[in-house]
Amino acid sequence: SIVLDDMGLNQLHSDWAVSLKAPLTLSYLTYAKDLANQTQFARAKGHELIIHLPMEPIGAADPGPDALMVNMDQTEIKKRLARALYVLPGAVGVNNHMGSLFTADYRAMSIVLMQIKSSGKLFLDSLTTSNSLVQHIGDKLDVPVVSRDVFLDDVDKEDEIVRRLREVERVALDKGTAIAIGHPRATTLRILEKWLANLPEKKIRLAPLSAVAKKRLNRMQINGALN
Repeated sequence: SIVLDDMGLNQLHSDWAVSLKAPLTLSYLTYAKDLANQTQFARAKGHELIIHLPMEPIGAADPGPDALMVNMDQTEIKKRLARALYVLPGAVGVNNHMGSLFTADYRAMSIVLMQIKSSGKLFLDSLTTSNSLVQHIGDKLDVPVVSRDVFLDDVDKEDEIVRRLREVERVALDKGTAIAIGHPRATTLRILEKWLANLPEKKIRLAPLSAVAKKRLNRMQINGALN
C-alpha cells in the first residue's frame, strides 16, 4: 500500500498524484481548499481516501489548523476529531500528521482511538516517533490499527526514494504486505510513476490500505471499504 500524505494543499501536485496508477491511498488534510471536489475526483479515479489528522509534535513546528493537542480535554479532542470525520465522509481511516508528542500520550491517544473505533474506521500510525503508543493502545482497545513500514521521501532525493522503494519491495516479499508513506512532491511522484508501471514484473500488487489492514488484522470488513 502506497499512502501519500499532505494531499489537497498543492492542487497541481495532488492532481498529479490522482493521475497515478490506482489504487493509491490518498491522505487529505481537512483544511485543504475545495476538498469535496478534490476527493470526489480522487475516488472516481479508483483511489482510497483517509484523513491526515494534525497532531501535536515535539518542538515548535506548527501542525496546522484544528490540530489535536495533548493538553486538550476529552470534549475538545472529540469535537475536533468529529469535525475531521465529518468533512471527509468517504474516508476509510485516519493517519497522523506530525504527532510525535500526541501519539506518545496514552490518555490523548486513547480518546482518539475509541472514537475511531466507534466510527468504524481504521488508524494508520505514521510512526513519526519511536515512542508511539498507537499500536499498543489499539491492541488493548481492539481498534483496527496498522503501522507504516517505510518512509519514502523524508530525504527528498531521487536516489534515496528509489532505495526506499526497494525496501518496500523487500518488506512486501518477506512479510506479505508493506505500507509506505510519501508525499505529493515532484521528485516522489516522478519516481512513483515509473515504479508503479513496473510492478507486475516485481510480483507485487498495489493494494489499498484497507486491504492491507484486513490481511494484517484478519478482519473481514473495515467500514464497508472491502465490499
